[in-house]
Amino acid sequence: MEHTGSSVTRTPRGFDQCTEALFELAADRIRAGELLVPMMVVSIAGRLEDLAKTPGFAALEQAAEEKGVKVYRSVMSLSGGINLGPGTVALALATRD
Repeated sequence: MEHTGSSVTRTPRGFDQCTEALFELAADRIRAGELLVPMMVVSIAGRLEDLAKTPGFAALEQAAEEKGVKVYRSVMSLSGGINLGPGTVALALATRD
């Protein structure tokens, strides 16, 4: 495994635009077949049912379902939620790049 760091892909403004961009990036990776494992985790610092209402999440789930990718929903840890703030959304997936 090799880690080359991270980079900025876009700089949207506002929560809705950010979550849509995040989920669109993940959906693009799914459609391109770039996941090393057919799964990803999406966490929210809040109520789990609020994740379904997050802009862009439904489109991500649709892309995942079409390609047989499992999306695991989770509540962010208490320390993550405190440090990042209520309503924060995080996504984890594994790709080569």
